[in-house]
Order: sequence, then structure tokens, then C-alpha cells
Amino acid sequence: MVNIMKVAELHASELRDWMISVQRGFISSEDLCIKLAVDREKLPDALRATRHRKEIAKVCKGGWAPVQHPDHDYPYIDPRIFIEPMMQYLGHDYYIGGLTAAQRYRATYRLSSVTNVMTSAQLSDCPYLPSAHLTPEARQKQASRQDSLSSLVITHLDYVRTTNPLNHKVQLLKWDTGWCGTHKARYSTPEHTLLDCAQSIRLAGGYINFFNILCRFNRYAQINPQALAEASRFYTKPAVQKLGALLDHVSDYQQIYFDTEPLRDTLPKSLKTTHLSPFDGWEFPTPSDGHLNRKWRVRMNVPMDEIDVEFPHPDSHIAQSLNNA
Repeated sequence: MVNIMKVAELHASELRDWMISVQRGFISSEDLCIKLAVDREKLPDALRATRHRKEIAKVCKGGWAPVQHPDHDYPYIDPRIFIEPMMQYLGHDYYIGGLTAAQRYRATYRLSSVTNVMTSAQLSDCPYLPSAHLTPEARQKQASRQDSLSSLVITHLDYVRTTNPLNHKVQLLKWDTGWCGTHKARYSTPEHTLLDCAQSIRLAGGYINFFNILCRFNRYAQINPQALAEASRFYTKPAVQKLGALLDHVSDYQQIYFDTEPLRDTLPKSLKTTHLSPFDGWEFPTPSDGHLNRKWRVRMNVPMDEIDVEFPHPDSHIAQSLNNA
């Protein structure tokens, strides 16, 4: 019987450079075994030195990604380079939403330290779960991991009427990493981005930042009233009520008309009162002494009149990019 020797296409020390050269942000363990000509059980040993140098990181069970700056004290991997192929590999639906999507649409110039990945999957095969879901001991253990991806935040879509987030309209958008070529990722539409944030204000970075995001979307006419009404059927009534009340306030504040009637028509005439609080999305008591918006039945427990809208200087590159969006 002839023994056919496996021939390695790569050495483990060449793996990161090869992935960057072919613009590959994700590789499975199965593909690694082929490239390195090793058996699955010997793969950890083959990658030990490469991982020790922080050149690659394990981003899910059976999945790997190149590290952007291995020499830095805190090596970083932008999840957008691997999230699309990783979710395809795991067989999960997803989209990027919240503040991360608002940044992509240039509705905010505040940089987020996390990437909000919305999925209905439990992701038990992904070791990088939200720190908010972990015990203090587990959170500390996760933070101490050599290849921990603290920038990957998985938010479960337990508030959506369907368990399939692809029932949302998503957009497959390209972006240039500047170091690992061009990659694609699925983003929520502007309408779903706002509804996600209204569902959990903390996804927008707090209600003040959410108000600023709404102002920019409205100022640059990026929201379609009919599309917003259609998207609202995937969300709870309180989320739609809060968004409607905030949009009316933004419209009055900017003196730029936005038609919220299609959104209001999706709700019954008789509504239970809900509350807009600075603590939405957090486990804090909700105050109940704010002004009542009767159209939307929202008690505004936030000082809306004291919010300053943070538009960049008209001559800045940020303002120019917003105008060109």
C-alpha cells in the first residue's frame, strides 16, 4: 500500500501574511489542516507559536482570524473582517446594527468600542459572548484571554417577533480595511437601525447620543417614512412609541418636517403608556413623573430641552462626508 505524504502549502509562521495577501479575514480549522498538512488533533500544536506571537486569534469554535497589530500591547481584530464568513461557517443569520450601523451611515461621528452584531442564534460555539451575560469571575477570565476579542458583542434578537433576523431588510456593504483588503458585512437598514436603538437605547450609546443620531438621519433625509412603518412590525409597541415620540421632537427641534403618521398608523388608537428613561436597556428603576406625550403615550422622563446637538464644524471632513453620504 502506497503511503502518500501530505505536502504543506504554508508554514504556520506564514499564515497571517498569507491571509492578508489574499484578503482573507477568516479561515476554518478544516482549511487550516489542509494548508498546514496536519491532522485536526495536531492543529493546536502547529499553531501554538503563531498564537503566542499574537498573529492569529481563535474567533469561534473552529474559526480563526488574523490580528491587525501583533506587536501592540493590546492586539486588535476588527470583527467586520471575519463576521460574514464566520457566520456563514457557523450557519447563523446576523446583521450589524445599533451604533455600529449608525457609524456606517455617517449618522454619528462618535467611535464605538464595540461592534453590535445582532443574531437570533445562541452562539454557544462562539467563546466571545457579551460580558454583560457573564459572571464577574467569567468576565475577568475572558478579559485575561490572550486572544480575547472584547470588541465583539453579540446581542440576541429575543424581542423580535421572528427568530430569523433575515426577515429584517439588511444590506451587504463593502468596506476597505486598509490592511487586509476589502470585506463585506451585513448591516441593518437605517430604519431598522433606529428601531433597534429604540428597542434598547443603550445600543445607541445612551438617549443623548440617540437623539443626535436621529437629528443627523433627519437632517440628511436618510429615513423613509413608509419603510420605517413597514419595519416597525418586527418590533414591540413600546419601541415604536418611543421612536415616534423622539422623531416628532427632533422634527420640531430642527424645524425639518418628518412624517410620522405612517408609523403611528401601525399602532392601535388605544395604547398603554410607556416610559422613555435614561436607563432604558439597563436594570434601573424607571421614573414616572415626566411629561406625557399623548399622541404616542410616552412619558418623557428625560430632559429633552437640555440636549445639545453635536454637529461637526461645516468645514470639517466629518461634515463633508455627512453631506456626501
